[in-house]
Amino acid sequence: MKMIYPLFLSTYPPEPCGLATFTRDCADAVDLASPEASAVAAIRKTRELRYGSRVVHVIDNSRPDAYSLAAEVVNDGPYDVVSLQHEFGLYPGEWGVGVLDFVLNCRKPVVTTFHTLLTEPAPLPRRIIQSLAVHSKGIVVMTRVAARLLADVYGISDGNVRVIPHGVPEVPPSTTTYTRHGSGLPAGELSARSGSSIAARGSNT
Repeated sequence: MKMIYPLFLSTYPPEPCGLATFTRDCADAVDLASPEASAVAAIRKTRELRYGSRVVHVIDNSRPDAYSLAAEVVNDGPYDVVSLQHEFGLYPGEWGVGVLDFVLNCRKPVVTTFHTLLTEPAPLPRRIIQSLAVHSKGIVVMTRVAARLLADVYGISDGNVRVIPHGVPEVPPSTTTYTRHGSGLPAGELSARSGSSIAARGSNT
């Protein structure tokens, strides 16, 4: 069986954010099956950080060519697929539009994981999500609610969307009027609210 070499594009420890920890856990899981198969292009958001050997490229968000350069590194490397982690605010530019420089220049297949979706997006964030979907071979969300948002709000409902739960396991309904998602947001409030961002996270839907 051919070994697959994935590259994760995300923040990464010691960057102090939950997405960095999530990415490390995903890479660790891959490496349990294929030791040292995973690599990371780490987005450095703030200060100088010291990364481990898994990080093969550091992305400096202050550079205007940061993501086209990252795409070159991926294209020239031994990586078979890119796991792109998407959060609004992670990438440079208005609404993180700089991420499109990467997917437009990357020649390796990209699988995009959407961690946050807006229920009533303005035109630019809607276009970013749609563009990422067009340039991705696969799309991952963590709840069926998020998959419905992609279909109903963003018009993305093809067979490439996969729901892969992460975080809090499902629990049986309680006597309260709502159950809570892994994000801590009451499920009963998961609806369109003007100007609001709904974090489509957690594992129960």
